[in-house]
Amino acid sequence: MDISEVKQNLNQVVIYHDSDFGDRKCKLTGCIIRKDKKNHFFYQVEIQDLKAKHSITICSLDRIFAT
Repeated sequence: MDISEVKQNLNQVVIYHDSDFGDRKCKLTGCIIRKDKKNHFFYQVEIQDLKAKHSITICSLDRIFAT
């Protein structure tokens, strides 16, 4: 997913691609901007599992796809 798509997909169901578990549907609940040690900015997203409502995952933006 591109950063320009995050705002329109907040609180929507998205596809999270994981190499271990494959693709699964999650709810996009937030976007985080961070700075690394070399002062480069990068984005991460917060997703909520649809089956386990209290489960939150922080992952890279490139693992998320809009449905």
